[in-house]
Amino acid sequence: MRSARNGAARGIRFADFDHTLFACNSTELFIASCKPVLLVAVLDLLIRRCVPWQLVGLQQWFRLRDFACCFCILLLMPWNLLIWRRAAPGLYARLESAAVAERLRRADPRDVVIVSFGMTFVIRHLLRGSPWQDCRLIATPWLPGWRHFRSGKLHLVAPHFSAAEIARAWFITDSRDDGDLLAAVGEGELITPQGEPFRASERLYLPLRYTAAAKYTRSYVLDQILLVDILLLALSLGTSPDALLAALCCVPFLTLSLMCVYEIGYYENDMVAARKEKSPTLRCEAANFRDFPIEPNAWIWAAASGAAGLAMAHGMGLLGPLGLGLGGACWAAMLLAQRAVFYLYNRRTPKSRMLLYPVLNMLKFAPVFVLMPPTKLGVVLALSQVMTMWAVYITYRHGGDHTKIRKESLRLVLFGIGVVLLLSSAPLAGLGGGFQLGMITAWLLLRLGKAPILAARARRRPEGSLLVARQGS
Repeated sequence: MRSARNGAARGIRFADFDHTLFACNSTELFIASCKPVLLVAVLDLLIRRCVPWQLVGLQQWFRLRDFACCFCILLLMPWNLLIWRRAAPGLYARLESAAVAERLRRADPRDVVIVSFGMTFVIRHLLRGSPWQDCRLIATPWLPGWRHFRSGKLHLVAPHFSAAEIARAWFITDSRDDGDLLAAVGEGELITPQGEPFRASERLYLPLRYTAAAKYTRSYVLDQILLVDILLLALSLGTSPDALLAALCCVPFLTLSLMCVYEIGYYENDMVAARKEKSPTLRCEAANFRDFPIEPNAWIWAAASGAAGLAMAHGMGLLGPLGLGLGGACWAAMLLAQRAVFYLYNRRTPKSRMLLYPVLNMLKFAPVFVLMPPTKLGVVLALSQVMTMWAVYITYRHGGDHTKIRKESLRLVLFGIGVVLLLSSAPLAGLGGGFQLGMITAWLLLRLGKAPILAARARRRPEGSLLVARQGS
């Protein structure tokens, strides 16, 4: 305390750390640097996205959330402390804010006090070897008090300095959340955040994360993949209640496997468009994922989820004569074929992609059909979906308003035409049976209610009109 008071006589200089002295978010950077990425990504999702931290009643609940995530990572994967200790100094040297550091260098280092809600061990390792390695650091320790999550920075520094010392101090920060300390010091300065926003989730791969956050939206993933692609495949195979239930058990894993590889194409498509197209239709969020480690992680997830789906299908006797070994080989070949077609598609000019587009869409369903042959009704349903999306794409590429196409209605009409043509040459029992036709028809009719629901939402929230346009299935 004596050294702190002597420093106060010369004038204490409080400095925020994240996006002030350090042009990044130290906690997010630590989480993104931990290994193995697959386990860290799952843990980050479970702790920071699935737990309802808002219910703890803290205004700054996200501090507790981030502390819990860092604590659990080191508890379950302690080697990351050594990894961070080795990597942190280099990261700080690269990401230090030169402008803020230059201003702090004018003061005696003994007068500089870094105040942060970040983790003490994270920041201390970052500062190692820098001019600030011996500065006083007030941050979140391993066993924090409740004030670290409930109050502002004034409550952090108050136990270490008197009110008079704080009143004579200077404080620089980028955050308006530090208003209590800004108001208490003799001179406070609020600056523009240093560096770009940084989120660990944009550097940690999880299946469909890019699709949900940058390519489309979370609601698109729920609607298009869960309520269209998965249900369409299950209905194409389900000739009875038992068969439908069995398909619903294994198809989600197989669809996830396909979409992991498909997402590589999405990501590549956006990156190629950003480089080559004059007017690329990209969401601004796509730029945040330029360092997204989609490969080889997408292939690892595709292999794991595909293996799970194949094992379940084999256990329920759905693979037929293929068996597990040959079925796995066929699945791997289809994943490679899908990737090859998307690779070729991304390197064609936009106008010349039209013939490849239906092939690409059919490869969402064909790999499953290779393992588990669909009925004729199932084939017509899949083709109806592919033709619907092709019509939308052709309209879009020719400059038309593709949002005006009633996709749900078009799919229903195409399926109806196909069924009528089939019934003219074969009995219903040979096409898939009454149960399957009834379930498919019910699903198609239920999908007709999607457009009115989205339109009603858009009327209540005008900014949602863009979402209506993007969420076509």
